[in-house]
Amino acid sequence: MRTLRSICLLLLALAPACKVVDARAYNVRELHEEDGRHKRIAVQMSDFEYVFRFGFAGLIQRDSEQTTAKEPERIKDPLSVCVDNLQALSECDSSDTKIGAIQIETYARLAALDPWQISRQYCLHELGKAGERLKLAEHPWVEPVVPAATPEAVRDALSGLMQALARPEAGISLPELQPACAAMTALNLDLDGARRALSAAALLLERQGRRSPNRVELGRLVLELERRVIHLSLARGASDASPYVRAAAVEASVRALGSERLAREILRLGREDEAEEVHLMVLALLRVRGLPQTSIETGTDPAQSQREGQLELLYDIAVGHPADRVRVSAMSTLGAVSGAGFRSLREEDWETWWEGRNAPAAR
Repeated sequence: MRTLRSICLLLLALAPACKVVDARAYNVRELHEEDGRHKRIAVQMSDFEYVFRFGFAGLIQRDSEQTTAKEPERIKDPLSVCVDNLQALSECDSSDTKIGAIQIETYARLAALDPWQISRQYCLHELGKAGERLKLAEHPWVEPVVPAATPEAVRDALSGLMQALARPEAGISLPELQPACAAMTALNLDLDGARRALSAAALLLERQGRRSPNRVELGRLVLELERRVIHLSLARGASDASPYVRAAAVEASVRALGSERLAREILRLGREDEAEEVHLMVLALLRVRGLPQTSIETGTDPAQSQREGQLELLYDIAVGHPADRVRVSAMSTLGAVSGAGFRSLREEDWETWWEGRNAPAAR
């Protein structure tokens, strides 16, 4: 028994990247119903147990179904268990193609379906980090002009990929794979379709030998689908019913897309129907990043500079928002970005400055 345990520990040490991420993704899947709801009774495995059941034990027993079987257990706090698994998943090496794809697909699924806002917030935060890693700002989202892809169209595109890879490796020519990948990227995928396509493409890539000529083309496809999934997930999060989740989506979007996105998010300050939590997030981002100078117009006066329009929005929030904490945050932000030369949390100070100011100095 001691020898068996030592062998399993060795297996875990030799395969941390693939098996640990598989274990956490497995736990997250088992913890959720198809519609995203948490289960109160579910199978959960430690990294060691997952390696033993799906690694070593499967090698020495023919009945793999019996080997991997485990009785479900009662989950006292499914939200805590879910977040623990998501956090462990985030600690895996995202630079590994397989791990990165599993992370993005898992976070995107739960950001859309998990009923607990804490889980959705965490997933959007991680998607923002993934978008920054994948340089999403250099690959802006272009609204498709073609009709939305049907499930049958997605299935046909995946079938084309598999057919292109079905021949013996030595006989595969890249020209056969390129149009199959192009057919997939040409589809106008919704979030669900993009997630499924990403999982399938990542699996096909994993099955290719390290020297396979197909890895480059499949790798490009996986990257394209990863970026698309992140774009769609962040867009969905921006309209989430929870203001806390919308605020997390704002932070994640700015992290992934940079100044151009922040210039768009500033416009939320002019929306009276937007929640305080979202306003506070935008103001906090402005204090850290400063006023973004991009091609996006902020003000309504065409003769007004972008900077002037942004400052006017901040001033209006600082002296006119009904919530004290939002006004205080806006005054703090004005002190950081206005170039006024002072910082104050007194509204009258900012009223005097606004009425008597000359052309503002750039930050």
